[in-house]
Amino acid sequence: MDLSLQLGGRGKTLQAIVESLDGDARVEVGPLRVHNFAIDLERGILMRIFGLANPFQKTDPDTDFQCVVARVPIRDGVLSSDQAVAAETAKVNLVLSGTVNLGTEGIDLAVTPIVKGGRGIGTASIVSIVRVGGTLGSPALGVDAVGVAKSAVGAGVALVATPWWLAEAVLKQLSSDPHPCATALAK
Repeated sequence: MDLSLQLGGRGKTLQAIVESLDGDARVEVGPLRVHNFAIDLERGILMRIFGLANPFQKTDPDTDFQCVVARVPIRDGVLSSDQAVAAETAKVNLVLSGTVNLGTEGIDLAVTPIVKGGRGIGTASIVSIVRVGGTLGSPALGVDAVGVAKSAVGAGVALVATPWWLAEAVLKQLSSDPHPCATALAK
């Protein structure tokens, strides 16, 4: 694991410092193997996201990650990712976009799993988008089918009150990126 944090904040209370945080966070992990049947997908938000985003988690005994990376700016206590958090496995890539507000503890994230093309798998495609909302203390997970996302965007409707549009061009860009970890680190 390689971790780099450059943070600065000011204030007389921990809350004030967190709300004023500015800086950058960068982490690189991998390669690593996760034994799918040894993890409890009902415990912890990361494991629940992993369970929803990895369509092969229930059939494959292990998931081999080539990389898990994040390069996230923090401005005024808000972490934001525009495809700046990613993971790559042999069968699926995961890309995360959205925000986490450390002051309000509000979460508004979308995790997009991209099933890779290959023998018996077909071309790269996005099956569903895992939505994470709520707060850090009480996160809520949901799944948006991509067909619903595309039709909502076509009709000019914002999905689940998100601050950005899930345009079809963005979905195509995500599914055509063979190395989202490198893309995330370059952000």
